[in-house]
Amino acid sequence: MTTYPWSADKEKRYQHLNAICKAAEELQTTYVDQSFTSTWNVQLSTMNLYPKDPKDPLAVYFDPFPAKTLDVYYTAIHEEYKKLPSVVSRWGSIYGDGFGVQIWLSDQLGSHTTEGDLKSYCDWIGQQGSTGIHQLLGSNPDLPKWQMRAINHALPIGIKAHIACDLLEGSKGDERLFQSEVYCATHLMIERMRILEYTEHDVYPVLVATFSGKNVRFVQVHYDGRLFVRLTKWIRFEGECLENNKLALQWKMSVPCGNTKLSNR
Repeated sequence: MTTYPWSADKEKRYQHLNAICKAAEELQTTYVDQSFTSTWNVQLSTMNLYPKDPKDPLAVYFDPFPAKTLDVYYTAIHEEYKKLPSVVSRWGSIYGDGFGVQIWLSDQLGSHTTEGDLKSYCDWIGQQGSTGIHQLLGSNPDLPKWQMRAINHALPIGIKAHIACDLLEGSKGDERLFQSEVYCATHLMIERMRILEYTEHDVYPVLVATFSGKNVRFVQVHYDGRLFVRLTKWIRFEGECLENNKLALQWKMSVPCGNTKLSNR
């Protein structure tokens, strides 16, 4: 049995989170039902798509990137920025599903290590090399397939405990919580807890970008003895969607924030 350098209380929380993750993995349904949320005391709520209200009483660990700043960077880098709606007409063939939308947003972000790319202006770096090993897949043959793809780590490494991922979901999205969203988020938290650089942290916030059809939503998940899940509404990529494209990029470039050390509260 592996022993981690943390307190008995944190070990208890680790085991509880691990049990939630396992239960989510074993669910035989596409969506999380009330029985699951009740059994595991999941605190489920909605989250505003737009920059948070300062009076928001719930913990917020991801702030959408400022819209005006995004405009400055994007316009400076891409002279064709204002012509994006004409590009969107290609979606019927190239960007017609969740995979296409995910690729489209990733292409616009570029790389953190490439000077001038949008991603170089935010606090995220993509996981390199072993990303494929850590990708999760839906394995139930009776349910639509899903796949966790890109994994991103907040910077500075070890200082910020936040993590993000892209999730391709084969089922149609509505206001319900996907089984895959809970499983991927809790799995990433558990993996993060085991890394020595992050053992001083107590909360490991996860931002899941869920792609379903030509839509994407963002799910903030964190655990501090209870599992809190907050869902945005879906951002739809249909027709002339310049504003929705910018909104999705704001979330993909979210600023990691909030206190992740219980001892500091």
